Formats: sequence, structure tokens, C-alpha cells
Amino acid sequence: MRKNVLLIFSAIIIFYFWGVLTAHSAQVTLGWDPNAEPDVAGYKVYYGAASRSYQIHLDAGLNTTYTVANLPDGGTYFFAVTAYDSSANESAYSAEVSYTASLACSYTVSPISQSVPSTGGAGIASVTAPSGCTWTAVSNASWLLITSNSTGAGNGTVNYSVLANSTANSRSGTLTIAGKSFAVNQQGTSPTAFTITATAGTNGSLSPSGAVAVPRGGAQTFTITPSAGYTVSEVKVDGLSVGAVSSYSFGNVTANHTITASFVLLPPSPNLPLALNTGGSAYTDSRGVRFAADQHFVGGASGKSAATIRGTADGALYRDERYGNFSYVIPLAEGSYDLTLKFVETTHSARNQRIFDLWVEGKLAIRSLDIYDVAGKNTALDLTFTITVSDGMLNLDFLPSTGDAQVSAILVTKASGSPKRPPGKLKRYFTSELKTNQ
Repeated sequence: MRKNVLLIFSAIIIFYFWGVLTAHSAQVTLGWDPNAEPDVAGYKVYYGAASRSYQIHLDAGLNTTYTVANLPDGGTYFFAVTAYDSSANESAYSAEVSYTASLACSYTVSPISQSVPSTGGAGIASVTAPSGCTWTAVSNASWLLITSNSTGAGNGTVNYSVLANSTANSRSGTLTIAGKSFAVNQQGTSPTAFTITATAGTNGSLSPSGAVAVPRGGAQTFTITPSAGYTVSEVKVDGLSVGAVSSYSFGNVTANHTITASFVLLPPSPNLPLALNTGGSAYTDSRGVRFAADQHFVGGASGKSAATIRGTADGALYRDERYGNFSYVIPLAEGSYDLTLKFVETTHSARNQRIFDLWVEGKLAIRSLDIYDVAGKNTALDLTFTITVSDGMLNLDFLPSTGDAQVSAILVTKASGSPKRPPGKLKRYFTSELKTNQ
């Protein structure tokens, strides 16, 4: 029984190629019309490197498409299909189709650039390519010459030379090799000065900064200074790290350079478990203490003053406040601490307008506090005393009797020195003990 098969080339064969690395191969998908006879048991795909000379056959089963993979690039292949029945009777070959697997060429050039002194010189660029893949090399500059191997195939090298540069200006040229750019940068003749570009990230400074001119053979020192509450994270010179240094010196300068500095927050001190800017956002004071944004409060309201605050270098910290009738419930490990409360009167200009009590851990610590009566208006008032936390929570209750209670910041440190007693009822304004805080 003869099984004839029509192999469709123009409408059904689909070619696929994928990228070449070190091995080169392609795949071809063939498709054909099914044989109409009822006893067809399957199809065989034949192919080889010469017409009607098929070295390989593959069983496609009853499928009418088949993908032949791993065909080496650069060759021509011929395909035909037969049909067979369950008794292994096989038809004649179908019409033949052919496919040429084009060579997939990729190129790598190394290095990709070269720096040359003003006196000129010579060099070599290497080309990596599959065998049989051709390439050319051309120059775009009259002073950049290809001395040998301007064409090649497969792996090879390109030899070039650079003429002397008699001008003071540097110059750049390009060799185009196998479609890749190879840059040549040449210095000018002995510049009298060079530029060091100094750049600092946020939260710190580099001095001097910007483009700093340095005479040939000269030296330049840069100072790296973090802002309050920050430390140097890293200093890089010409893109390479030199560590978290506080200064860096360039000596015998004969080229342009760059120096950059970055900064990070100081790690929290183990002796400072808590600092809150009550009523405000995060703040780092003049001593580097980081006050977190207001949190852990119950009741009250937040406010902000525009007044100039006397008796402190951190007026912005005191201008924020929580006021009203309010409490703080702050998670804090059991232990002894020195509690500092920061107050300021920015609203009232007379006594008896704002009077309140402070209870700490359920005990009266400050009685009938009148901030104006103690410190006057727009003047920082800090009160520090030792407390003990035994339940994992610091409880502070600000209870007004006249007007609103007020606090600008809360600072908790590990207890040090002799225990400090709560102030109870404070002395009057302008006593000798408080006068030094004005």
C-alpha cells in the first residue's frame, strides 16, 4: 500500500533561532498535511546534508508537525516525510524542502577603552567571535591609526598606534571593531593644574567642596564633617572606598580626581533608651541626641510656637509642645533612670495662668508647676530627677488645675550618680539657683 505525503513548505514550516554563546545551533519546525488513508499509523521525518541523501530519520508518530533541534549553524539541510501503517509499510518520500541555518555571529572586544599619554603609543584590542564570522576595524580619528589586522574572521587582534598630542587639551578617538566601540583617550601636554571634585551627601560636608584646582605636583587636604547626630559612613576617592575617614590628603597631584563622602545616623547610645520631641517630629539636638517624633501619648493636643527661646541652643525642640490634660504610657525596661522634662512658657506673660501637676508612676513628682513663675516667658526650663520603672511601662500624667499642662520634650537616660529627688514645689522666678539658666 503506498502512502503519499504532501510536505507543505511555504505555509507551515517555521524556523526558530536562539542566541549563540559557545555552541551554535538552530531548530526547524516542519509541518505537513495528514495522509487521508484510514490505516496510517504514523510519519517519519528524514533529513541530511545533501538532497535525497538522508542520514537521519525521526519518528513523529501521528503528529503532523515535528521540531528538529540542534542543527549546527552555517549548514544547509534537506527534509522529507514518509507515512507508514501498522505493518511497517512505508510510503515514498514526500516532496523535499531545504533550510540553510545561517551562522549566528556575536562579537566581544576587550578591553573597551585605553588611556594614552600625550607622547602617544601603541596597543592591541582583542576580538572574540565564532569561527567563520568576519569583522572589520576602522578609525574615526586621523591620529589613531590601525597598523595591522583591519579585517579578520573568528578570534583575532587589532594593532593600533596613537600619534603624539602636541596640544594642551586631551582628546578622544574611537576604533569601531566588529561593530563595537573601542575608545582611546589621550592626555594633552603637561597641564599646569588639575581639578579635584569634592561632593558630600546629605547630613554632612566636605571642605573645601566643589571643583578644587590643584597645581601639578601639589597637595590638597579635604576635611569630612558629619552633621549633629550623624557620622561618616564612607569616603570614596576616584570611586574606590578609603573608609569612614575624617580627612583625606592628595599628594603629588598629576591627574584629575574625585572625592565623595556619605553619612549615616549615629547608633543610639545604650545609656539613652528614650528621647521624645513631644508634639513634634523627629529632631537631633546640638549634642547629637536624636529625639523621636511624638508618640505613646493619650489626650492633649500638639502645638508649635514661633518664639525665640532663651537659655538653649535647641530652640526648635522647645517650640514644639503637647498641651492640655494628657498622659504618656511609654514602654521602658525595668530599672532606674534619670528623667528630664523640658518646658517653656510661650503663651502667657503673667503668673497663675498655667498651673499643673506631674505624676510619675502614680506618684506626685511636681506640684503646682507654673512655668512662667519659675523661668519667665520664652525661656527653656529643664527638670531632671531619678525614677524607678518596675512594670515595663513609664507612666507620666500631666494634670492641669489652671489653664493647660505643657511639655516640650521627654528625655530618659540610665541613672548615674546620686539619685536626684523630684522637685516637688519649685522655687520662685529669679531665685539664685535658677538665674543661671536664663
